[in-house]
Amino acid sequence: MEIQKRSLITPEMLDGKAFVESLLEAGLETGLLSETEHARLQYSLLELLASRLEALYGKETSSVPDEVAGEVFESLLYTLGAFLKTAPDGDAALAMLRETDPAFLYQKGLRRLQILTRDVRVLAGEVFATRIPCKNGFYNTATGKELYGFLRSYRPRSHAHEHGQFMYYATALPCRDLAGVEYIRRYAVSLLWENRFCGLFPKEEVASLLDSPAGRTENIFLLVLKQACGRVLAGQDLSSLVLTAEDGETIRLLHGDKGAKELTAFLAAALRVTEGSYPAACLPAVGKELAAAIQRGSFRNVLKVE
Repeated sequence: MEIQKRSLITPEMLDGKAFVESLLEAGLETGLLSETEHARLQYSLLELLASRLEALYGKETSSVPDEVAGEVFESLLYTLGAFLKTAPDGDAALAMLRETDPAFLYQKGLRRLQILTRDVRVLAGEVFATRIPCKNGFYNTATGKELYGFLRSYRPRSHAHEHGQFMYYATALPCRDLAGVEYIRRYAVSLLWENRFCGLFPKEEVASLLDSPAGRTENIFLLVLKQACGRVLAGQDLSSLVLTAEDGETIRLLHGDKGAKELTAFLAAALRVTEGSYPAACLPAVGKELAAAIQRGSFRNVLKVE
């Protein structure tokens, strides 16, 4: 049996938003980089910054404000990181940074950003086509305007690390470890997955469920998922989202002795959720909320019970 070498630089050492900076720090921490090598790499990155400033603003780069130069440098590092993340592990990414011309890595990074931007363009169309009719203004703006707004304003050669205006609509699994087009792509994939899940149920029932104060401000997918979980707990099928007072009593009788973890495990098995999937990551929070509702004997603000 072939024994694979473990990477000294673990994923926990790396920052998805500032990958290159964290990679260099991890190199020092693990001893893969000496102080001299670290300084050499820093200098090569500054040389690349000088060439990028000249390409963007001409030869009079000395007149470029420090704030602007800082933004271009952050963009440059982000672009390098976008390509270095394709390495199999942290050690390989650091070796790539040490042994490859930064200008070459930068061009490879730009190409990767172009591919990711193209993905977002496709995803934006699919998200728009699968939108769920509702009165949630944050959701409607996110699925109808913000993704296309990003595509119109994205400037990978100078502000690759930015992702446009703040997204007020939060997906069920907030993305906190990415920036730029990587963040937007993750956001769009999450929106599409959530839309497709909500689209599995009768439109009129989803519309009725979302026509509430929570439905107009909160994540609509989580509201639908909780209702679907309620149906499962009541022993009902998922051809509908309707829950009656009798169903609520059945849930309390069948699951009143279950804690959050046990309830989550039951839901995962009943829904045949694949480990590591999007719904698997969402279920623990849902299971905790449902378990608390069962214990206090009221599903108010958790499930819609008719």
